Amino acid sequence: MAQTYDVFVSQYWRGVAVDGRPLEMNWRLCIRTGQSRGLSIGKTYEFVGSPGRFALQVQDNSPYDACHLWRGSLHIGTIPARNLAAVDELVESIVARHDNVKSQWRLHDWMFAAVGKLHLNGYRIMQVFSPAELEDRMRQVFRGWEEGSR
Repeated sequence: MAQTYDVFVSQYWRGVAVDGRPLEMNWRLCIRTGQSRGLSIGKTYEFVGSPGRFALQVQDNSPYDACHLWRGSLHIGTIPARNLAAVDELVESIVARHDNVKSQWRLHDWMFAAVGKLHLNGYRIMQVFSPAELEDRMRQVFRGWEEGSR
């Protein structure tokens, strides 16, 4: 059987705004390629910036769930290990094409697009119908994190 990698959307605390409201969680697409000392190691894709000015940061061999800001991960599916480079191209293509709609996108819209693109390209990735649905699932993950589940 061909080797597969588990794929997650992981979330990270960003603090609070000047008025005391919690900031929107930061999300990363994480592909677990291994483990070391009980920590997940993998390739991460993080959309950074603000509406109209987003970029993609990719990191290899990142211990993505070891960060003190980590607030849980949602398992969204698997990809064949041999397709890791193709996943790079798919995720990078989302940022490469800017248009008027994307200029208004928030961080979570970019992640929704990445998850959807992986699903639509035949990877075993859950189908998510809206950014709001993905946000709801991530809130559930956060509640689980608060209750002590990893």
